[in-house]
This record gives sequence, C-alpha cells and structure tokens, in this order.
Amino acid sequence: MIRGVYGFCGLFAAMLLVPTAWPPVAGNLDGRAVRHGMTWQTDCETPDDPYLHIPGPQALPDARRQVGAYIRAVEAYLYCLVREANADLDRVAQAIRQSAAEARAEILDEVEDVRDELDAAERRWR
Repeated sequence: MIRGVYGFCGLFAAMLLVPTAWPPVAGNLDGRAVRHGMTWQTDCETPDDPYLHIPGPQALPDARRQVGAYIRAVEAYLYCLVREANADLDRVAQAIRQSAAEARAEILDEVEDVRDELDAAERRWR
C-alpha cells in the first residue's frame, strides 16, 4: 500500500513539472481572472496631432515643421510604449513565476507531510 501511495505522489509531483496536453487554464492576477480580451493601458502620453492651417504656399514651411515635430513626438511615444509594455510583461511574468513556485512548494510540502504521517502510522501499527 505504501508503495502505491508514494508512486501516486511521485506521479502527481511529476505532473506539476511537465506541461500537459490539456488546454491552458488561466489563473488570477491580483484577484482578477486572466482571460482573453483583457486590455492594457499605457502611462505614455499620446501626442496630439497638429492642427494644420495651410491657407496658401507661404504656410507650408510652418506646416512641415509642425508635422516633423508631430512625427518626432509619435516616435517618442512608440518608444515609450514598447519600453513600458516590455517592463510590464517582465513584471507580470516574474509575479506569475514566483507565485507558481510558491504554490508548487506549498503543495509539495503538504505531500511530504502526508507521507510522513502515513509512515508514522505504519510504524505504529507494525
């Protein structure tokens, strides 16, 4: 009987370490279910598009400057967006890895406690 229990526990522990063929199931992140369709919001400031008033050819140089400034602001925004998204992804991934490792350690400690309890009972009743 004890060999069967240890075999099952070993198999169960191995299942925790190996990805399975079952469809992925999302957990919770700070109490909110992780699901498709979740949105992410940036703290980067979105540039305002310029108001181009071009009544004649004399206004074209100013319009070009405005558009150039706008394009530079958009490039800065996109850089900020990518940098912020990557930082947030790293933080979320680290939080999930840490929480999963803690949950794994906790359940494996419980398995070890159950094994010890069973061993003690077997020694007592021999």
